[in-house]
Amino acid sequence: MSFSSGTATSLEDLLDKFRIFAETSGYTTNRFAASGAGYVLNLQKAGSYANTLYCNLRSYHNEDPAGQIPQATTGVVVNMSTGYSGAADIMDQPGAPAAMNAATTYYGALIYPVSVVGKYWFFSDTSPEFLAAVIQLPNTEFRHTVFGEIEKTDATVPGGEFFYATNGMNQTNPTAVLPFEPTAGAGQTPSHSYIRLDLDERSGWWMAGAKDTLGTSWSAPGIVFGANYIDQIARKYSKNNFSLMPSLHPFNLYGLRQDGNRSLLGYIPNWRSGRRDGFVVDQEYPLGSDTWMAFPATTVDSLYSLVYKKVV
Repeated sequence: MSFSSGTATSLEDLLDKFRIFAETSGYTTNRFAASGAGYVLNLQKAGSYANTLYCNLRSYHNEDPAGQIPQATTGVVVNMSTGYSGAADIMDQPGAPAAMNAATTYYGALIYPVSVVGKYWFFSDTSPEFLAAVIQLPNTEFRHTVFGEIEKTDATVPGGEFFYATNGMNQTNPTAVLPFEPTAGAGQTPSHSYIRLDLDERSGWWMAGAKDTLGTSWSAPGIVFGANYIDQIARKYSKNNFSLMPSLHPFNLYGLRQDGNRSLLGYIPNWRSGRRDGFVVDQEYPLGSDTWMAFPATTVDSLYSLVYKKVV
């Protein structure tokens, strides 16, 4: 199955429906069970680069996701790892992103805040792998989470898995919630976007950085920038194309190299962003032989939309 939509009655019901959709898309469920006040879901699937994708989700209810934010919250926290352990929660899965200081013991991304779920849309694709969920809340806000692989410019570079989730914390900055957009400063909210790479003797989970240099608060071996950071002028002012619809901009990902320059690492084929103008939620938009669906990045009055390829 490559597309599904419906409604969920709770966060756990949402995870259960996402599990079923993932299984029909070729994923194996390693665990779906109660954890704390919520449920944990661990998925895996063979990837496109002789690797395996391990996708992890955990619902929370008035809990603190291992010190990720300074107050108890309700929502879903997600990450990826390089292995699976049935004895560990998602922040302790083998090869999962890990923080370097004692004050912050977990690295991941939050679908936050989410307490009541409304409608959902699920998307998947292969070669490279792509698995996504869009959630509409009753207050017209939207949340997104995506697991997948990039189309690498150099297939010999190990890695390429990525994950993202809307944290809902930076709505005053219209670009701060976009995938691979630089987020808060060191010591504040961790990044919402991560990619695993072995490059320049930097091995592990690179993150969308708060600045051009690595700080001391996070243990990410490298910094990655999305096309919004590099091409933000074109994105901001390309309100429409010749068809009077907003232009769709691919997520090209650039890595900060040791010499201070940025190299194009690859792009995400099934995902785009664009200005919100002209898009209607739950409506299909043809582009050549493909069909796309657009959703606000955070709220219905967001400046930007995240746009997904619907595979049928």
